[in-house]
Amino acid sequence: MPFSSEFSFRTCPWCSTQDVSMLIKSQDVKNRVAIGGNREWTWLACPRCGGAVSIETHVQARSVLKVVPETASSELNVNHLPSDVQEYYENAQTVLNAGVPSSAAVELRRTLEAASQHFEVSERTLVKSIEKLAEKGLITDVFTNVLGHIRKVGNVGAHASDQNLTHEEVNRALNFTTQVLRNLFEIPEELKSLGAPAVDTGDE
Repeated sequence: MPFSSEFSFRTCPWCSTQDVSMLIKSQDVKNRVAIGGNREWTWLACPRCGGAVSIETHVQARSVLKVVPETASSELNVNHLPSDVQEYYENAQTVLNAGVPSSAAVELRRTLEAASQHFEVSERTLVKSIEKLAEKGLITDVFTNVLGHIRKVGNVGAHASDQNLTHEEVNRALNFTTQVLRNLFEIPEELKSLGAPAVDTGDE
């Protein structure tokens, strides 16, 4: 079989499990033969979530030509994050990939707290900090609701209770957090590089 087993070890683009040995479900050998034997398609499945991945390989060169979908890690990259915000954000991804969604939820909450402090918003409770960010025009009403959801998920993760967080719930909160961080840090910095005016926070 020309498909190298090393290609099956990858990060799942669906559940973000890292370096998982994916299961080979099907290969297009007939089409490989028909087009001259240089390209082959293999379909893999994550043993954890069942998500499918298609890999196109070059048989003779034993190299990967294309993966669909690509790994999700690049989708979570946020530029221009302060180091402390980046640390909590990456911690959330690490523990989620390790299969501990409750701990990931706590790290997401800490991410929001650290992000708020960079805009000199440090209220007694996170919900008050979120309201203050909205008052300063740094987030919209839509993101106020999103941040509120992440705060609630973080609360559940931080306290012992009968309510358990699933990977899907926390992964959704992680995706929300990514969008919030891009709006707070990445987009304003990118606009600055274009010479666009900064967001007016209403402060003198």
